[in-house]
Amino acid sequence: MDEGHGSHAPAGSDGGSSSMSPSMGHVAGFEAQLMPMQSSFYWGKDMTLLFSSWVTRNPVHYALVVLAVFIFAIAHQFLGYIHKLYNGSSSSGSSKHKHAWLEMLVGVVLYGAHTTTGYLLMLIVMSFNGGVFVAVISGLCLGFLIFQAIERAMNVNGIGAE
Repeated sequence: MDEGHGSHAPAGSDGGSSSMSPSMGHVAGFEAQLMPMQSSFYWGKDMTLLFSSWVTRNPVHYALVVLAVFIFAIAHQFLGYIHKLYNGSSSSGSSKHKHAWLEMLVGVVLYGAHTTTGYLLMLIVMSFNGGVFVAVISGLCLGFLIFQAIERAMNVNGIGAE
C-alpha cells in the first residue's frame, strides 16, 4: 500500500511536522495543506468566520461577531428593500431622459450589493456555528419585518413605489 494512503492515523502522528492528512497525498510535487472544515452544527465561542484571520477565542469576541452578523443580515434586507424601491421609482417612465444609463448603473450596483451580501450570509452560515446561524436567521427575519412594515405604511399613506 502507498505510504499515507489508507492510514487512519491523525495528521502529524508519524513524528514529522507535517500538518497534512495522510490521505491527501501530493499535488504537483507540493503537499496539499487544507484546513479542517466543520461539517455539522456546533455551539461554542471558538470559530473562524470567512477568513482564517477572523478567529474568535473568547466570549466577548464571539458576542461581537454574533452581533455584527445580526446587523449584517438586517443590512441585507435593507439593500433588498432599497433595490425594490429604486426599481419601482425608476420604472415610472423617467428613464427616457439623458441620464438613463446612470439610473441603470445605480440599479445594477444595488442589485450587486444585495446579491453579494446574500452570498456572504450563506458563507457565514456555512461556518456551522449555531449562534451565528441563529443570528443570521433572526437578522433576516427582523429586517424583513421592519422593511415590510415600512413598505406597508408607505403604501397606506400613498407614498409607495407601486
